Amino acid sequence: RHGHELDQLPANALVQSGPAIPEWHARRHALRWSGPVAPEQTFRLWLLGPRSVSLLKLLAVLAAFLLAARLAGLPLPRPRRAAADAALLLPGLLSLTLCTLPGPVRAETGFPPPELLKQLRERLLEPDACLPHCASLAAARVALARDRLTLELELHAQADTAFPLPAVGGGWQTMDARLDKRPALLRREQGRLVLLLPKGLHHLRLSGRLPPQTQHIDISFPLPAQTARIEIVPGSDWHATPLPTGTAIHRLALERTPPAAAENGSKHRTGDRLQPGPLPELLRVERTLTLGQQSWSVLTRIQREGMNLAPVHIELPLLEGEAPLSATPEVREGHARILLPAGQRSFSFRSRLEIAPRIALVARPDSLPAGKDGWYEVWQVKASPVWHLRHEGLPLTAMADASGHWQLTWQPWPGDSVHIEVLRPAAVPGPTLTLQSLRALARPGAEHTRHELTVQLYATQGETWRPGLPRGAQLQQLVIDGRERPLGQQTLPEIPVTPGRHTIKLAWTEPTGAGWLMRTTAFDAALPTANLHLQLDPGRNRWILFTGGLPIGPAVLYWGTLAVILLLAWALGRSRLTPLGSVQWALLGMGLSQSPAWLGLLVAGWLLALGLRQRHWPARAWLHNLLQILLVLLTVIALLLLFAAVREGLLGRPEMQVSGPAALHQAMLEWYADRAGPELPRGWILSLPLWVYRVLMLGWALWLAFALLGWLRWGW
Repeated sequence: RHGHELDQLPANALVQSGPAIPEWHARRHALRWSGPVAPEQTFRLWLLGPRSVSLLKLLAVLAAFLLAARLAGLPLPRPRRAAADAALLLPGLLSLTLCTLPGPVRAETGFPPPELLKQLRERLLEPDACLPHCASLAAARVALARDRLTLELELHAQADTAFPLPAVGGGWQTMDARLDKRPALLRREQGRLVLLLPKGLHHLRLSGRLPPQTQHIDISFPLPAQTARIEIVPGSDWHATPLPTGTAIHRLALERTPPAAAENGSKHRTGDRLQPGPLPELLRVERTLTLGQQSWSVLTRIQREGMNLAPVHIELPLLEGEAPLSATPEVREGHARILLPAGQRSFSFRSRLEIAPRIALVARPDSLPAGKDGWYEVWQVKASPVWHLRHEGLPLTAMADASGHWQLTWQPWPGDSVHIEVLRPAAVPGPTLTLQSLRALARPGAEHTRHELTVQLYATQGETWRPGLPRGAQLQQLVIDGRERPLGQQTLPEIPVTPGRHTIKLAWTEPTGAGWLMRTTAFDAALPTANLHLQLDPGRNRWILFTGGLPIGPAVLYWGTLAVILLLAWALGRSRLTPLGSVQWALLGMGLSQSPAWLGLLVAGWLLALGLRQRHWPARAWLHNLLQILLVLLTVIALLLLFAAVREGLLGRPEMQVSGPAALHQAMLEWYADRAGPELPRGWILSLPLWVYRVLMLGWALWLAFALLGWLRWGW
């Protein structure tokens, strides 16, 4: 029951659900150094934002165009000073430099590959071939002088390993441990001390005190000792059992020799004869303090250590703030009167302990009087996770019980003390309900828009999620963990959430259909949002012109292409190679922009070839005839390509070069945000009906037909 109290949290304890972790990954770049890198070496990254990168790309395109115009001999506005002519080369150099930089769409895989890293990791963590026999105990020396026992071990290790120390009985405590005359690093695992032993030959020295009541010492070696030696100070009352010869030594035993005669001993002198007498009683007092999150208690156990079953009476001091819960034992002036009747070996009682910031455990100096009944104490402390303990005084004997559960243990001598400071750290406030991901899909129709939303929630306790639908929305479906819930009203009800992870799906309609401006839902999640995916399906009958709303989302790249077409049209209109002006070149380029780029370049090359034919034509007959044939073939190909472009423009769909997450063939537009507030940000698109595009293409086709007649007459 008390173990359950320790594990139980306070009724008002709120376990945080933690923040949601973004799952989106962008491009990765590997950083490499050709030489060795020092541990203290640092580096700095200079990063440009999206706007700066866009400005640099625009300047690169403009610089490339100016350089091409300058090399082609086109008339350009000249600056007032002649020295400024050299500045025209700087944009060209800048453009060439930027063109050599790696493109943004290429992702560097990096080296080494994950498979090689996995092999290196396995090789690095491969266990030593000597396991589990990497350490051995070559020799052991045991030195005993009255109340102090010293162990000296010669250890051999083939690799860095953990060496279990010998187990010594009789209440012996390790007070000093030195490896090669330096403090040794010890660790307690499952009630046994373990030494971190480096590779090589080492000498370990362990020393500690023995309780005065110890009569027998048993030393067990986890690894057998090849040789052993026992040294006992002359005049001591200890003797050792004979050591085995010819075999490894697993165990050593030492016994205390009973004195021949002593005052108040096992015998007393009557005249000239020794008569047997009773031995004083020795009791073991074990105090177990249980610091629960709401109440503290003390369990005191008194047990006989010897075989004497005579009546015994002691005055046991209680702890400060301790009050026994039963009528026995009798309490007088802070002491419990403990009486063990004849034949009774043990007695226990439970007490209530007041919650206080400090606990003092003190062993009475006169608890073991010479020739009289006495006791020795063992202190154990168990604490709930809500408490933080700091102790000073006597060193710990153990930090866990036999089952491996956390428990502080001390075995004091008379006069020893331990002072424990008990702190209750304040709970860090945090959410108990986390929205880990949200995916919203909008499908606009003629008069209504259907919205579908999927939410991943994680709760540490029972909660109620209260999201909000947009004004005028009508709830159509509610699914919680794959089970559809009945809807009793059109508005969104409060959704109960039990502890754990849950998937909630919602569907509703809004009384707004498709229009020139379409936006994602205005849903109120009532919680901070992470991994937000907003999707919008504009349909195949819409002509997308612009998009926006979130930094990460679809982008219409056509307008950048159109800007380049207009710049080229302006340059070609000033070249005087063709009768086409800048406006005609611009109209031709905009119409052909919906076709592949090579098609537009071929048509432009055909017109330029007709212009060069009039100005520069070879005088030789065979070359003249060959070029005529080639020009006729080029004319036929250009006319066929123009017919294909007109057909594609009238029957196909506009190619606006929409790029971004899930923007495949403009079937679905998606925006992403790693974190957002309760009110979702909204993505938007500006579009026109598809028939507007068809009408414009029809007008372009009619203009092209009339213009083509004039171009053919000019070329003929």
